Amino acid sequence: MKKSSFQFATLIILLSIFTVAMQFTVWYFFHASVLSFGIGILISLMFSYIFLRQSLTYESCFSYTLLNVLLCSIVILLSFLGEHTSFLTFQPELLYLPVLHLFVPFFYAILQNLFEKGRRYSGFHSFFRSTSITFLIFYAATFVFLSFVSNKAALLIFTDIKSINFIPFFTLATLIEAYIDKKAGLTAIGAYLVHTSCLFIPYGFYVILLLRKSSRFIRFLALLFLPVLTEILQRIFLLGKADIDDILFGLLGGFLGGILYHLLNTAYNHVADEDFLSRRNQYSSYRNTLHF
Repeated sequence: MKKSSFQFATLIILLSIFTVAMQFTVWYFFHASVLSFGIGILISLMFSYIFLRQSLTYESCFSYTLLNVLLCSIVILLSFLGEHTSFLTFQPELLYLPVLHLFVPFFYAILQNLFEKGRRYSGFHSFFRSTSITFLIFYAATFVFLSFVSNKAALLIFTDIKSINFIPFFTLATLIEAYIDKKAGLTAIGAYLVHTSCLFIPYGFYVILLLRKSSRFIRFLALLFLPVLTEILQRIFLLGKADIDDILFGLLGGFLGGILYHLLNTAYNHVADEDFLSRRNQYSSYRNTLHF
């Protein structure tokens, strides 16, 4: 390794440690998650900008991103295992910190690549692939936990885990009725909608990205696959209530993820005159070849 490369890698490690330490220090002394998130966003944006400008490659942004995620996860795990003996009390909101460090450089790199002039920076495809793999690992773990471990406790108060609901929107109507009778708050309804819809947005984004050249019917079946599989497994192992509403809202979340991909691709078509993730500066008649 060249001396300059070694020094740059050392700088990434030191600034990553600084980023995580600063974020948890603010959390510890001020007990303000919003302030901690805001500082994390600003520092991540600033250092991602610096690393990209200095290295001229997006791979340095991924190295910084991966280190932040790993360091955050280690601190959160120690706080969870240490319980009251840890210097940092575990709170569920802490789990959003690794997600923040994944998404901030991710969106910054996409915007930079979108509006980049002169094709100055390299390695965007490698950055996108590596960041996506890292994100999908965390996403899969979160999906399994929320769908099969947490069991949507707030919803199960009003329903039987062994029952099967084939009536569309019956569960949502049950929650609304419970709110009217003051047996549940709006947070229960919001949590249900977020859980059943937003959880499938990333799935929908990557399904449409990978199957963009397939027919609409194939893409629809792919979007439907995971919600249906989830409900079947919940029914078989009694790890949650099998519900047609979950499938419908999961499909809605998948559609929203697909819309996000199409909006991103449309932006690339209008601004960069190319499809998202198409190879640049290649002499090929296939202008919109997808590489991922």
